[in-house]
Amino acid sequence: MIRETIANSLISAGRMLGQTTGLQLAVELSEHSITIEMEQPDESNRAWDTSLYKHGNVFLDGYANPIKPGVEQNTGLENPDHVSEAETPEEGEGDADTADGPHTQLISSGRYRDYMRQDLISQLLTPESRWNKMLYGIIAVAALQFLGIIITLYATGSFQ
Repeated sequence: MIRETIANSLISAGRMLGQTTGLQLAVELSEHSITIEMEQPDESNRAWDTSLYKHGNVFLDGYANPIKPGVEQNTGLENPDHVSEAETPEEGEGDADTADGPHTQLISSGRYRDYMRQDLISQLLTPESRWNKMLYGIIAVAALQFLGIIITLYATGSFQ
């Protein structure tokens, strides 16, 4: 927690310093890495688009055009949501429309979705597993109670 706070405050300080000197954040995504740099939009060899994000752009490695990923929402677990490049908002649309719109929901991965399905099916088909755990707990508590009674009777001299 402390390490995260320190690291995030240093990142925020670096971004604020870059913004005050006229630099913008450039996030470059390659196949296996994410690179973050501060660049001068006027002097960069990239095609900066200020309508996509407030203080920076996202680029794919080897391409000069910025991208803005969007989500195609599907209901239910059968059709997972897909990430695609969203269109640039029109001039008539403002930030207020996008802030009040529906929130994005994603399924994290196929393996997690399969695990959750299997877990749900196993809970529906085998509810006795919870009852078995509860029964073992009650038996353990009863055994401890019986052992306590035996020790108490022995300590009072009832077995002489």
